[in-house]
Amino acid sequence: MFDSSNDDASANYLIPRAVMNACLVNDKLNICHINVQSLCARRFSKFEELKLNFITSKVDIICLTETWLDDSITDATIEIQGYKLVRQNRNRHGGGVCVYFKQNISCKILKKSLSAISTNGRYETDFLLLEMQFNGNRFVLAVYYNPPQNDCSYLLRTHIEQFCLKYENSFFIGDFNTDFLKNTRKTNDFIDTIASMSFSCVNFEPTFFYNDGCSLLDLLLTNSPELVLKFNQVSMPGISAHDLVFATLDFEKRVDLDGYWYRDYNNFNNHDFENAVSRLSINEFLSIDDSDILLNTLNNHMFILHEQAFPVKFKKSVC
Repeated sequence: MFDSSNDDASANYLIPRAVMNACLVNDKLNICHINVQSLCARRFSKFEELKLNFITSKVDIICLTETWLDDSITDATIEIQGYKLVRQNRNRHGGGVCVYFKQNISCKILKKSLSAISTNGRYETDFLLLEMQFNGNRFVLAVYYNPPQNDCSYLLRTHIEQFCLKYENSFFIGDFNTDFLKNTRKTNDFIDTIASMSFSCVNFEPTFFYNDGCSLLDLLLTNSPELVLKFNQVSMPGISAHDLVFATLDFEKRVDLDGYWYRDYNNFNNHDFENAVSRLSINEFLSIDDSDILLNTLNNHMFILHEQAFPVKFKKSVC
């Protein structure tokens, strides 16, 4: 596991992108997940930091849980350039899942959770069950956020029986709030359920960290572990107490090398730039006593504003 935290976490906010690009395979399908603990928190600065980590990254599919989104936040507001978006909001406090996927990937929703509270007053498990098509490959991708009080074993069994038997390869990813590091009835029931359906868990290291310890909550489950060529994780202290987990899947990707990347200085959006500047908090700068850290923080914010105002784009060469 890679750790990107130190005394000045803001200086390292792009380390996750560097780690992913170093670990992932360029000509294969790459996927990641993180529990973002509110995607649009801190006046959207969390989303902006997350978005920058996927600009020119190798990640093809980004799975997010605990988005805390509702219908008042439009898709355009949380757009990541080069990706399409499918989401399921809880429309109440907490929860919610969404998936960003590259333009060359097709996605069909097979089933999604209801924005509902169960009869016992608890929130139901949030999920998106998707059919993904990529370069002639067709597989199931399911993304889950399971609230801590819930046991989602029966739900997973139902989904596998209803959908996954029709597909050769299936991948379940998300925050299941079932700690694989603890010997509890809930964990044992979960493990027995997925094992009985020929699924297994790919990762074994803690993914959630708190003052008194750590837990393994964020899982990648699959009936095709041989297709997981690489798996790793990296901390994102500016985003979440959960690690970002990422993997390379053995699906071939056509790499278009007939073109070049450039920074677009011609289409400056002054309105968006002014809005981004207005979201900066002067209190953040006033609270820093160390001049070196203050300068570093200012430089980081200027870099983010520059990336937003003048994005990196890809242009195909003219034959």
